[in-house]
Amino acid sequence: MILEKKSRIVMAGDSVTDCGRNRELPDCFWSTWGDGYVHIVYSNLLAFAPEANIMVINKGVSGDTSRDLLARWESDVMASRPDYISVMIGINDVWRHFDSVVRQENLVAIDEFRENLESIAEKSRGVKKLFFITPVFWANTEDEPMFKMKRNFDAVIKSVSEKVGAVFIDAQSIADKVLKSQSHYMFTTDHVHPNLPGHTIIAEAFLRAIKLERT
Repeated sequence: MILEKKSRIVMAGDSVTDCGRNRELPDCFWSTWGDGYVHIVYSNLLAFAPEANIMVINKGVSGDTSRDLLARWESDVMASRPDYISVMIGINDVWRHFDSVVRQENLVAIDEFRENLESIAEKSRGVKKLFFITPVFWANTEDEPMFKMKRNFDAVIKSVSEKVGAVFIDAQSIADKVLKSQSHYMFTTDHVHPNLPGHTIIAEAFLRAIKLERT
């Protein structure tokens, strides 16, 4: 496994990462992992690598764009003294172009998205490994305009990962394979926020990337 014994990993992102985590308790107390993929990752590490004593910290914040995440990076993410960091961000950067245009919000363009990810990577120097996970848009067709835009943002995540030496985790591609056999309604009600099976797919993508052995 990539993660070393007694190391701590901070998993940062938006509502899909947050997933109802308890902010009132100290990190790594029950309910601080939320009800999504972060909790599944923690559960697998505890069950299959109990000797490793990996500390998993959820730093997802519902509604975050890459701009929001960058603004709290030092005070929230790096303040947790991570050895490893995973980042899954970008779905709100895209979504706001479709659900907030009439409010004339200050939308995150793709060039700013790239700059935000590069800044996050720059501010993460010193961690042992940075993981960038693509968010998942749960759809059975690529004709959906939001899905088309998200593909372009995913390409930015991949290129930034290559540029800064981060591990690129393409959770979208794994979900796409599953969606060839099942309707997206089996995993989400709004194309963005997954249920437990959907979170399991995201968690599995991460667990494969860290090479967790489960025997």
